[in-house]
Amino acid sequence: MKLADTELSYEDRQMVENNLMRDEELLWVGKPVPRLFSVGSVVTFLFSLFWLGFIAFWTWGAAEGGAIFACFSIPFWCVGLCLFLSPLWNLRTQKRTVYLITARRAMEVYPGLFGSVKSRVWPLEAGMVKSCTMRNDGSGDLVLGYEYRRGKHGTHTIPSGFMNVPDARRVEQFLYELTESHQAE
Repeated sequence: MKLADTELSYEDRQMVENNLMRDEELLWVGKPVPRLFSVGSVVTFLFSLFWLGFIAFWTWGAAEGGAIFACFSIPFWCVGLCLFLSPLWNLRTQKRTVYLITARRAMEVYPGLFGSVKSRVWPLEAGMVKSCTMRNDGSGDLVLGYEYRRGKHGTHTIPSGFMNVPDARRVEQFLYELTESHQAE
């Protein structure tokens, strides 16, 4: 498969091309189905409403003591607005994310901050698909690994892989057949 034959935009093709190794054969390319809200973003969005409500009440009370006191709430307004707008930022990132499978690896390529490009890579190996969640429209999540994040309340895992991929069952089957053929070699 040639990258020029895909339906990717010019920017997405450039982003993918810069992450491919020399002579790496592209076998499959896809993009996630963009979704405004996920389980995590709904929780963040709802929390932002309570946060902004509290800050509005706090700012109103502080303004009675003088405008200088109300100015102390500006950083809290900024945090609340970032939380409120996080689903839109996530949607923007999903629209620019590209999933690809080569003869060597599976990869997710997506934009970072300030024009940077990030990628997650999973080597092709038997059993690399940890789980597959299907939706009614055929899209789904192929979990290829987990990220471990340490927090104040301990370590928790976050699934990573091909999220919201269209025709998830077909992609899972393709990865299975590809890893089986690699294992036979």
